[in-house]
Amino acid sequence: PFSAVHRQSSSKLPFDRCRQILTKCRRNRRKVRCFARATRACRPLLGAFSVFTSPASFSFFTGATATWDIGLCSTPCDVPKHWCFGFFCPPCFSYMQRSRILDYDLENRYVCCGGLCCCTCESVTKPCPGFCLCLEVVCCFWISISANRWLVQSAYGIQNTACENFMIMLACVCSWILCILRFFIDIPIEAELLIDCIYCTFAACLMAQTEHELDVRKPKPGSSAAPTTNQPPATAAM
Repeated sequence: PFSAVHRQSSSKLPFDRCRQILTKCRRNRRKVRCFARATRACRPLLGAFSVFTSPASFSFFTGATATWDIGLCSTPCDVPKHWCFGFFCPPCFSYMQRSRILDYDLENRYVCCGGLCCCTCESVTKPCPGFCLCLEVVCCFWISISANRWLVQSAYGIQNTACENFMIMLACVCSWILCILRFFIDIPIEAELLIDCIYCTFAACLMAQTEHELDVRKPKPGSSAAPTTNQPPATAAM
């Protein structure tokens, strides 16, 4: 009898252990889901913040008369290579674009978020500007895009069209709506993927438009295009 009871109890041990592991996994999964939901909810707010912290987003420039060389919606057809780079590798594109705007002189000209924020964190960024820019384009991606456009628009006096301002504002408002909805309902994964794809498309259009403007006004060495006289200002002076 003792051996039978012992065999029965020992046979239940693996199942009890598996049940405990599954229960723990379910609890951890709930925590991960809550964290992921909060992260997704807060992520669009950075984009909304970048819109309202950048005067360039709505063309608040005195005396600015120039416009972008190509429209925002036409970038996938006019500059497909820039658009594809911005769609598939957005942080890398934003990093390379900022470096190009600053003439690849990050050590002397880099300022956190392009000077859009009130705190430039010079004591932190001076020792390792390249690493700080990596953190900026990864953690504050939309702010980095807005900073790049701000530097280019302020340097060359470029205004957005009414349609571009409307699209930027629409993306900002939609991010607010999504942020509120995520706290109350579970958005299906299909809808999440569609929303992320739309925002990646919009970000690629913004970066491709900025990159093409740099190609026109500030061509790379060896290019046949003639550069303009204006140069982007040093962000440290902003």
